[in-house]
Amino acid sequence: MQCAILVTCASLGAALRAPSTVMSASDGIAKNRVVLVAGAGCLTGRSVCSELKRAAGVDLAALAPEELFLATNDDGRTLAADARPFAGGSVDALVIATDEAPDAQDVASLVSAAACSGAQHVVFYGRIGKPNAALAALGDESKAWAEAETACLENCGDAVATILRTGELKGGPYYRLDVDTMRAQTAAVVDTERSITLAAADPKAKQQGFGGSRSAVARLAAVALDASKSRIIDATTGEGAAPSEDSLRQALDALPPAGTVSEAAELSRALDTRTTGEPFSASVLAPWTASVKPKVVNPLLAPPAVSGPYWGAIALFVWGSWLASLNWSWCNVPFAVDPNSPFHARFEQLDTLCVWDPDTRTGRPSEANDLSLGYETVIKNQIRRVTGDETAPKARANAPKSWDRVVK
Repeated sequence: MQCAILVTCASLGAALRAPSTVMSASDGIAKNRVVLVAGAGCLTGRSVCSELKRAAGVDLAALAPEELFLATNDDGRTLAADARPFAGGSVDALVIATDEAPDAQDVASLVSAAACSGAQHVVFYGRIGKPNAALAALGDESKAWAEAETACLENCGDAVATILRTGELKGGPYYRLDVDTMRAQTAAVVDTERSITLAAADPKAKQQGFGGSRSAVARLAAVALDASKSRIIDATTGEGAAPSEDSLRQALDALPPAGTVSEAAELSRALDTRTTGEPFSASVLAPWTASVKPKVVNPLLAPPAVSGPYWGAIALFVWGSWLASLNWSWCNVPFAVDPNSPFHARFEQLDTLCVWDPDTRTGRPSEANDLSLGYETVIKNQIRRVTGDETAPKARANAPKSWDRVVK
């Protein structure tokens, strides 16, 4: 009964919407609208909070682990400076922005509670493209993203739902201490791509380049909160200057609303099966505020920038052990011992330690009685280079200047 009354009040208040404020039903005074950001503890949610903080008429609340509100980014700014911890109550809008696919049931419960508490807009950051269930076992999250998106649509009540499908998001002021230097450099490149393209949802759409710019698409939350109709949108980024907020609003309004795009049937079914939930409770908020334990990453299974040195050390150890088992030495390397090799000049010291057999084209270590033979080889090689071998200028310069004297 309580939830039904709240939903009814939210429906009556829809006519009083304003782009940046809402009208109090009791005294008719305009007030800042409460926007709740779920996933504020992750990088994407953090970026969304940073952008919404700049929006006028917004009272920003966030769902994140308590300890992350005081964590600083590369700019030294904390989450607490942008948003307050959500302590319950009614909200005017809900934004779900996460780095990894959220649990569909957690999304359903949170969106239902937001709609029950009076939310007029729901914005969900999803993933672009068609889900592939076959790749789920290999770590592909496309199916999980699709399930979370459907859960959002099915439980948004009378709220306007905007699904922003993006590519894998990268960038932002979060990589200064990242040990994966390759990932940090990739993020720096993506940060320069500020152009945004909005289009009706297409299962074949793809994000070009290294990924989507997190800082760029975070701006879309403020624009989507003023949408008048539900839409599923593909948002991709690329090289170019950042568009103005007015141009983004025009681009969004120009897109066909739900019911005229190719996924109209899917969205209509979701909206027709929407359910009425319960107001925010501890069980609903717990998955979004629970402390996340750092993942223990096996360095051998980490990205190449991290695992490469480990695998390289293992490979050298195995290779060295194998060579040691063969009693290997540099005398067994033809290009180092062969006097006709263009690389031989780098290994001249081997001439006194190794004996080269031109017939079998193999080398072997010199025995004690072969030491004179090694020195003889050195002299012969120097004579050969003096006669015109241009591949060893150092040896040629150090060779005796008198040919007859050397021969004698």
